[in-house]
Amino acid sequence: MKHVPTISTIFLSCLALTLYVGYRTLTPMIDEDNIPIQTSNIIKSMPDFTLNDIDGNPISISRWKDKHLIINFWATWCAPCLREIPLLKDHQSQGGPTQVIGIAVDRLEPVKAFIEEMDFNYPILIGQTDAIEVAKTFGINIFALPLTFFITKDGLIVDSHVGELLPLDLELGLKKLDL
Repeated sequence: MKHVPTISTIFLSCLALTLYVGYRTLTPMIDEDNIPIQTSNIIKSMPDFTLNDIDGNPISISRWKDKHLIINFWATWCAPCLREIPLLKDHQSQGGPTQVIGIAVDRLEPVKAFIEEMDFNYPILIGQTDAIEVAKTFGINIFALPLTFFITKDGLIVDSHVGELLPLDLELGLKKLDL
C-alpha cells in the first residue's frame, strides 16, 4: 500500500510532462522581437511633422514628399534597432525609389557618436519625447522600438512593422510599395 501514492505521483507527473511537451510542440512559438502591431489604428496617410537633424536644424518630412519612404524609429540603447541598421544602410546604398529616414528616440550626444561610428548613409532626425509624439501621430497606441513604416510617394502608409526588421520584412514592405 505504501507504493500506491508513489506510483500515482510518478504517473501523474509523467502525464503532466507529456501534456506540457505536447502543448508546447503543437502551439506555434511567438518571436517576441517581431510581434506585428495592429494596423487597425494606423492612419492611412502619413502625418506631416518636423524634427531636428543632428545639427539642430528643423527638417520637415515633406522634404521627401516625392519619394517612397521607409521611416524607422530607433535608439542607440535598443539592441534590435542596432541589428537592423546594416540592412537599412545596405538598402539605401542600392539607390532606387525609396528613401530611408531614421528617427532616433534618444539623446543627441549618443546619437551623434553612433552616427559617426556607423557611417550612416541616410538622414537621421532626432528627438526624445518629440519623436515619441511623432510616432503617436501615426496612430499607434503602444510605442515600441524598433518601429518601421513603409509609405508611398503619395503619402499612404501601406505597411508597418514593430521589432527588428529582417530581410524578409523589408522585402514584404517593399512589395506593398509596389517595388
